[in-house]
Amino acid sequence: MKRRPNRPDLKQFAAAGAAILLGLGSSPVSAQQAQSPAPTQSAGASQFIAQSELGNTLKLPVHLWTPADLSEKDIEKARGIIVVLQALIFDGTAFDLLARHLTEKGYVVFSQDFRGYGQWLTDNNDFGGDKQIHFGQSKDDLTKILSALREKHPGKKIYCIGESIGANMALWEASTEPKLMDGAIAVGLTNKRCHFLPRPYWAVTIAKGLQHPKKPVNIKPYMKPVLTEDKELNLKIIDDKNTLTAISPTDLIKAKLTNQYSLDDVEKIPSTMPILVIAGAKDKVQRTSSLKAILKRMPSQQKELVILPEKGHLLIEHRDLDPEIAQLIDSWLEKRDSSSVALKD
Repeated sequence: MKRRPNRPDLKQFAAAGAAILLGLGSSPVSAQQAQSPAPTQSAGASQFIAQSELGNTLKLPVHLWTPADLSEKDIEKARGIIVVLQALIFDGTAFDLLARHLTEKGYVVFSQDFRGYGQWLTDNNDFGGDKQIHFGQSKDDLTKILSALREKHPGKKIYCIGESIGANMALWEASTEPKLMDGAIAVGLTNKRCHFLPRPYWAVTIAKGLQHPKKPVNIKPYMKPVLTEDKELNLKIIDDKNTLTAISPTDLIKAKLTNQYSLDDVEKIPSTMPILVIAGAKDKVQRTSSLKAILKRMPSQQKELVILPEKGHLLIEHRDLDPEIAQLIDSWLEKRDSSSVALKD
């Protein structure tokens, strides 16, 4: 499995640093601690468990949403299993509204905190790791989670839904471990990045990054125009205490290279693997027009690209679930559920 260089050279940093500061890169990261919901929290027809028994077994931070009448021990009664994968500025709890919608449909929803996020910042000693961002290890964690779920629930369909870098991670897993899932939905898949005119302060920020490549830099000003299609929503996301708003140049390069590597082997996705890619035509982070080329490389006979004309980059985290997007996801899952169980190859 490919991994990012741990020590990117100056040329790599300058290119990647310029990319994010000009609005070309993926969404940013911060050392600021995101606060998770209460350990066990019920709302309507769903229940949120901050640390699942699966997570305890694997010694990983794994969150869980279930229908209100189901416990983690009752997963066999659920309609299916969904594992959601976060965007770069959030932790694994960011899918709360989507997850609660899916539990109302009868699914159980798991999410992990990528390394360097969420509970890794507060309880990393409990998980045998550190506070640093590690995307390769996060991908390995995903494999462990899916393997455990497949082993314990062999008759249940397992789907991955990811957004932004999480979308890339979902396709990376589908390329390398296809037997562990039965389909993937990639929202805001990051392939080629958009180009923006320089902002007045980008040179100063890059200079600071060159001097201290491992020190997070504040990039709130660069986030405001690109997160979603809604400027007011962008401000709310940035001001939310759970949003991470700074990134070190080193971690920026790791994210950039992870997005690249994750799409290197999409030709290995099985022809039987259903893939849905959802993107906004007004996405200012990645070039939506480049996604057709990615889908063309996938052997899947059940692949679909849906471009929403009035939408931007982030579509399913930390915002109300749009009825059109909910319908896309629901109908895709219903179609998958009507087919035979558990992909075998």
